[in-house]
Amino acid sequence: MIPAPYWVSYPEMARLAGAMPVILPTSISDNYLLRPESLASVINENSRILILCSPSNPTGSVYPKELLEEIAAIVRKYPRLLVCTRILLYSSYFRVETFFIKTSS
Repeated sequence: MIPAPYWVSYPEMARLAGAMPVILPTSISDNYLLRPESLASVINENSRILILCSPSNPTGSVYPKELLEEIAAIVRKYPRLLVCTRILLYSSYFRVETFFIKTSS
């Protein structure tokens, strides 16, 4: 599952791994951040990965801790799901709060 807009290669990476990318729309009114209800509407037992970048590339949007906690509450219900995030964590262009949210037991 890939929130849009996304880095151009993410869907192809999924296809190369034998997966079918599911694009999750976001909106400018939400600062291009994935809404938990959007994720909840598509996630299922066959879901294997959620690519969630903060700061987002290409939008630069940063997920607040509270929103990530809401997303984590959904993800916890699917123990075989991997969440990939923080790709730009160490970029010198971004200064963002660092924290970790446990999504599995």
